Amino acid sequence: MYFEMAESRFLKTGLALILAVVILLLACSEGICAYFTIPESKLLDSEFSSTRWGGTVSRSDAPGTAVQFVFSGLSDNGTGLKDDCPVDTIYGQLIPSHVNGDFSNFSAYALTFVNLDTEAISVSLFINTGFTGPSGTPSNDSNNDTFWQSVWTQIEPGQRKIVTLYFDYATPWNIEDNPDPHTHGTNGVPTSINNFDRAEVSAIGFEVAGPGGNSEATILASPTSPSAEGINSFIIADGTLLKNKDNGRPWFYAGTNNYYIGIDNTNTVVVDEILSDMNAMNLNVLRLWGFNDDQSKTTKLQGPNAGDFIESNFQMLDYVLCKASQNGVRVIIPLVNYWDDYGGMQQYVNWNGGGTREDFYSNAGAQEDYKHFISYMVSRVNTMNGRIYKNDPTILAWQLANEPRYQMDTTVGNGSALSDWISSTSSYLRNTIEVKQLVTTGMEGFYDSGNTSKGGVLWMDNEGTGFILQHADANVSFAGFHTYQDQWALTDSQSISWIANHIRDARREASLGKPVIMDEFGRNTTIEDRNLSFKSYLKTANRELANGTNFRILYHDSYPNYDGFGVYNPNDANTVEIIKNYANKTSLLNSTGVHQLLSFEYNDEDFTKTDVVGAQVNSITRVDTPTWSLTGDGAVKIDCSFNTGDKVMVGAELEDIITAIAGINVSDYGYNYLIARIMIEDNASFDPCDLSIKLYNKTTGGWTYAYNTATDIIKPGLWYELTWPIATAGDLSDLKEIGIDVWANSNYSGNIYVDFIGGDLTFLNDNLFPKIDLDGSGFINEYDLNLFTKNWLNTGLDTKGDINEDQIVNFLDFTELALAWQYP
Repeated sequence: MYFEMAESRFLKTGLALILAVVILLLACSEGICAYFTIPESKLLDSEFSSTRWGGTVSRSDAPGTAVQFVFSGLSDNGTGLKDDCPVDTIYGQLIPSHVNGDFSNFSAYALTFVNLDTEAISVSLFINTGFTGPSGTPSNDSNNDTFWQSVWTQIEPGQRKIVTLYFDYATPWNIEDNPDPHTHGTNGVPTSINNFDRAEVSAIGFEVAGPGGNSEATILASPTSPSAEGINSFIIADGTLLKNKDNGRPWFYAGTNNYYIGIDNTNTVVVDEILSDMNAMNLNVLRLWGFNDDQSKTTKLQGPNAGDFIESNFQMLDYVLCKASQNGVRVIIPLVNYWDDYGGMQQYVNWNGGGTREDFYSNAGAQEDYKHFISYMVSRVNTMNGRIYKNDPTILAWQLANEPRYQMDTTVGNGSALSDWISSTSSYLRNTIEVKQLVTTGMEGFYDSGNTSKGGVLWMDNEGTGFILQHADANVSFAGFHTYQDQWALTDSQSISWIANHIRDARREASLGKPVIMDEFGRNTTIEDRNLSFKSYLKTANRELANGTNFRILYHDSYPNYDGFGVYNPNDANTVEIIKNYANKTSLLNSTGVHQLLSFEYNDEDFTKTDVVGAQVNSITRVDTPTWSLTGDGAVKIDCSFNTGDKVMVGAELEDIITAIAGINVSDYGYNYLIARIMIEDNASFDPCDLSIKLYNKTTGGWTYAYNTATDIIKPGLWYELTWPIATAGDLSDLKEIGIDVWANSNYSGNIYVDFIGGDLTFLNDNLFPKIDLDGSGFINEYDLNLFTKNWLNTGLDTKGDINEDQIVNFLDFTELALAWQYP
């Protein structure tokens, strides 16, 4: 019934190494290790020393793991190098009849290149596959292979780039040399390397070309690990949760906005430092503009006519996506602006006869040009890493527009221009172009009516939008909204009500039942007021279980705070700390599945309701330490004393954020368990006695106790976890109070600490219980491992731990245990 954080016996056993290996192997099977990495020893051992055609090359080892290549006689067609020995067991499984490598378990390989010359070069990777000759008989003749090539990547002088060959998007040549069952496709047309060819790789290599007649080049090449490619898993929407597609775990995030970083910025240092700031703040989602149609800007993406796409300007967006992925940052991209900044909808109307921005939705020419832009954008191949935008998991979501409205229509209902546009455009992205990422609207969140009752103001009723209606379309993956207290003239309480209502309407009303993010919020007031607002905004988002938040705006130091919304790291230290605290909560939620209903981060979480029988509570105070190691955000210290048989109940009275009335609705949060973490202070007066601690709650129906969470003997100085199955916790639609109940079987005087109370979302995988939850605690942890090891290799009667039911407790069962493991 508890989880022991200190002096974990498991960490002292050799099984820790086994668990690490198992988890690594499981991670590889989910695609995390799907990128083939050239062993450093092979790259340094005279690899890639033979030219394939044209030109000459010399090589020498460079410091570290890099190799320097000097080329001469280059042409626009390139000089290919290849591995100078057969691809054998070093690179994969040996194929005896061909002495080739089996790359079936890999999806790509990559090398990192640095251009040391004064002229630009272009680089592509290749592999040779399939040694079944035209006659259909096996052959090791190099004339009977297919040459697969990545996209060409241009590297400027002094620039470092990762070049990747994706096995699902490679250009074949000489495919006629290998008939069925090998190569399929057309020479020169990118396609997926089929499974037969992937199993017979004879050589790997790269080509270097001198664009524009450049005949010489000096480059560094070095092995590139899977982690260098960054994000490889998509995020999907599942009910009210965002989830990692690879492992099925709920996924929450903290992020920011920086609109100009990819479309109105030519300095890669700015990109690198913004991403570095995000890492320092534990932020993992960046919302940025995917449009720039302002014809006065040299950084515009298209012009002077619609569809005249400017390749060189798109390459900065390539850079942002590549670097974001390597930094573990996902990206949200709106595809057009409602406002005139950066061209917006108005520019599309101007290209098609003129009118107002609202005409954008019904102007057939504007819609055709807009969809042409979308098609070009999402089908683009990133020149930095070879990924196709619509297949790149770095992109979390596409937004149809930034803050779309339709002020000409205040009826909003089905059939309105904006509703029809949202439906058709989201379908175009999801069903016609078939993007793999999430799709949402980008709206501010105004309701079609009744905004004042939601925390807004009356003018919002006349913007031609409907938060619930226009997010209900089946092709809209999740809902989103913005919060601007100063621009919209909202009070503090209105702003909190606005945030809470949107989260509840998205997650809990039958009309939506979708995830929801607050993708813009900010204040251009004093720093002190901003900090107070950010603290309350994020606390509300956390308690109401928003799936993500993006504050406006993380500026680079070189960018002036012209709009008053700028947050600078580290100069705005207090604001940064508030944002980091929230980001840490999302990290905890992602890693453990525990949502903190009460975290005691701030003094306004009132854990002071007491009820004593014989016992005495001297004081209840919030303290910074000690805290459970995964939170570090404050705890409650209860100074109390007991005689044998005494009892004390300590809890928090819960008040609804919107109504300010006692009681909150947590019945549909998605919890499997209610959870509390407690620790008994280690002091001389502690016998130790048998303290029985359980959770309790109070609702309209009265008191309910979690009798099944009583512990055995609680050891001093260790954190314990109390769990309470929701099925036995009663009706939680009106939870008025929650806390802990402590009984003493011997005398005690000292402190009891409570770190937080919350709920487990979905990590307690019901289809694995009770086979893996061996001790019945509701968690897969150290205690299950202890029971498991007692029966290691047992057969016959005592086979508790035989998870796969093959009548023996062995490594296969341990693999299942590792899959369900919940705490690092």
